[in-house]
Amino acid sequence: QSNYGMCRRVAMDPNNGNVYAAWTMSHTGGGDDRGTGFNTMKDGVWGELPPDRLESVRVGWPNIGVTASGRIFSITHSGASGMHFVYSDDEGATWNDITAGLEADDPSGVWPRAAVDGDNIHVVISRTDGEGSGLVNGIKYLRSTDGGDTWDTARDIEDLFLYTADANA
Repeated sequence: QSNYGMCRRVAMDPNNGNVYAAWTMSHTGGGDDRGTGFNTMKDGVWGELPPDRLESVRVGWPNIGVTASGRIFSITHSGASGMHFVYSDDEGATWNDITAGLEADDPSGVWPRAAVDGDNIHVVISRTDGEGSGLVNGIKYLRSTDGGDTWDTARDIEDLFLYTADANA
């Protein structure tokens, strides 16, 4: 897994029909202001281009999603503290930051790829340090069962089947 694998960059909100788009943006060519650009299409019309990134820190490779409860989110990586998570509960008017990599005890995670199932967010993330799934700099699985408010500790991929079975028990 690397930055060659395409992230989910467009998501539709089944609750209101809005379409959300996210991309890596910078007004200085990839400098300290690099982060997630975000836009909304309502009734077939895109909003204005954003003046600022969503995050409070420099990040890249955003994944966008919408939970069943209507939370819009973007998952990226910061390089310094692993996976970064921002979310909005008001259709993108305001955004909240969570350094999910630190919460999941995986500060070396990069290039996340995310999927949503209801209010469960599933993420596979590569690592820049240590071991993951039995490999040097391997991959890990992270999960939030509450729309991203909290994150479980990162687990190896081979634990995924047990992890999912535990959650469904």
